[in-house]
Amino acid sequence: MSNERTRGAYERCGAKLRKRDGYCKQPAGNRTEHPGEGRCWLHGGKSPVWSGRYSSVKRTRLKDLLDHFQGDPKPLDLLEDLALLRSLVLDYLERYDEVTDALVAWHESFQSSERATKPVRVLDVADASRLIDRVGTMAKRIEEIRAENAVSKKDLSRVLEEYARAVRLYVQDPDTLNRIADAWSHIHL
Repeated sequence: MSNERTRGAYERCGAKLRKRDGYCKQPAGNRTEHPGEGRCWLHGGKSPVWSGRYSSVKRTRLKDLLDHFQGDPKPLDLLEDLALLRSLVLDYLERYDEVTDALVAWHESFQSSERATKPVRVLDVADASRLIDRVGTMAKRIEEIRAENAVSKKDLSRVLEEYARAVRLYVQDPDTLNRIADAWSHIHL
């Protein structure tokens, strides 16, 4: 920390103040579980000190899921995620009609003496649109990953041409060269 942000033998919070020039002069970690380190309680110091990207996760179920996915042998295989997104879109569209019908029934129940139960949430068609957009984004991401690991036709043609040049250089028998050329003619790119 710069001299402007510290005073005395201990560090200061040092958070930049919005309303006036300067920095917070409270002791580092003041009124937090980590006194002497990090921001004070007023400037985000109640948040744990990070030592890793998700080290502050406290929910047990979420930590278990993180551990599970960190051990995934194929983390870039997004096909299951794409299937889940597509399933969510269909599920959403099916529930949209149910919720809309329930909302209409609830409104109509005001005309009679028997009240229908109000739907918990009205579904928004824009949500379906966002889900569909995510399906497209996920499919594009899968194709990009596949393309990174694939050999292009141009590269394969270049390798085959180099191989053919090497064969012509080292194979002197015309019959063998003709048989190789015939076999190569059946390769389609």
